Amino acid sequence: METIILSCENKIATITLNRPDARNAVSPEMHQELREALQEYDADKSVRVIVITGAGKAFSAGGDIASMRARIEANMTPKEYIERYNNTFIPTLKQFSKVRKPIIAKINGAAIGAGTNLALACDMRIASSYAKFGQLFVKRGLMSDWGGTYFLPRIVGMSRACELFFTGKMFDAKMALEIGLIDYLVEPEELDNKVNELAREICENSPLAVRMMKEAMYINANKDLNSALTLEAFGQSICITSEDHREGIMSFLEKRPAVFKD
Repeated sequence: METIILSCENKIATITLNRPDARNAVSPEMHQELREALQEYDADKSVRVIVITGAGKAFSAGGDIASMRARIEANMTPKEYIERYNNTFIPTLKQFSKVRKPIIAKINGAAIGAGTNLALACDMRIASSYAKFGQLFVKRGLMSDWGGTYFLPRIVGMSRACELFFTGKMFDAKMALEIGLIDYLVEPEELDNKVNELAREICENSPLAVRMMKEAMYINANKDLNSALTLEAFGQSICITSEDHREGIMSFLEKRPAVFKD
């Protein structure tokens, strides 16, 4: 891996975007490596939670300006860009929804444009007070991508999303917390502890149940109630006949901590 760093400890895998000189702007190479890392950790039974963060002072400055300039100089047609988009951006974003393990965005600094949307693609978001956000696409003659038009209205509401998209204004972590874009706001020195605390709490639970729940929530987000209930019944039938369920009941009856298998 040239643009990301991978590490894993105590069932918590961390993917660190590693282009600090470019404020971790997302290059085509990073797209591919991020996708591969998510696939690898999703398949690794020893991993229960995935954390995504940035090296240096930024989470991600968004799209790579050098790549944008090269695209302009190459005079790409809409058809050529759609083909490239279908082969890079879309598979990466779909990989986030395919991963059945919880993904936490550990936002250590600026998350701008596609960097904001990368954080939105994660299941939970914890930010340092140093973090800054902004949907700056309109200031570059672009519309939001990386799933921004899908995630942001669902998380902060349509009217607030309109304001952020149409103005392209920057905003701080305090505002991000107030509008529900992030779940927790902590001082920089507390960021590691808060992320690890949440990840460890998740790791204590049945990995099967967590995976089934994540999958059901994202599928049911666009389904009617009857379809959601049907999917819940299917998932619960798997959980209720599992060793994890047996362990959960027995540990409660025996008044001891549950020990779930990977």
